[in-house]
Amino acid sequence: SPTTGANTYLIRTGRGDIACGAVTVAAPTCAATVVGSTVELSWSDLGANSYSIRRNGSFLASTNGLSYVDFNPVGGTNSYLIRTTRGDISCPTVII
Repeated sequence: SPTTGANTYLIRTGRGDIACGAVTVAAPTCAATVVGSTVELSWSDLGANSYSIRRNGSFLASTNGLSYVDFNPVGGTNSYLIRTTRGDISCPTVII
């Protein structure tokens, strides 16, 4: 998969190179929202088969979807990371 930012592509043939131009790939995004005593997470699609949610560095859950609700966040500061075989997505830190 392409890296985040501008990616330039070139096709090499036996008769010379063909420039395809540049494509800009946006960085994946994640939203973390405190709703009452829960934290709702949603993230951009990386085309992965599953997503592993980590809270404060420890495994929390897995899902095939693009969102997850943490019904039992710990009191204080919580940081979330969405891990996939296609890369990681950092979520904003929230305070409960």
